[in-house]
Amino acid sequence: MCGDSELCCIKFTALMGKTRKELEAETQFKDLEPLVDIEGCKKYYRKLVREKLGKKEILDKLQSKFELSRKEARDIYRKFNSK
Repeated sequence: MCGDSELCCIKFTALMGKTRKELEAETQFKDLEPLVDIEGCKKYYRKLVREKLGKKEILDKLQSKFELSRKEARDIYRKFNSK
């Protein structure tokens, strides 16, 4: 009612009795998902394959360049390698 949406959100969460961590554990929020540049990863992957690097080196370089977890790098590698 007051027009201050941030203040209303703070007041509403206080009335609900849940903390931010509890809410994040229960649901997936789009703004908290990491954004991965798939096209950039694909181009970089193709470059690494042309250099005839092994799977471990490709995973290491994908992980370091795009700041991915090992699981995300493996998933991307599988996606590109299956084609």
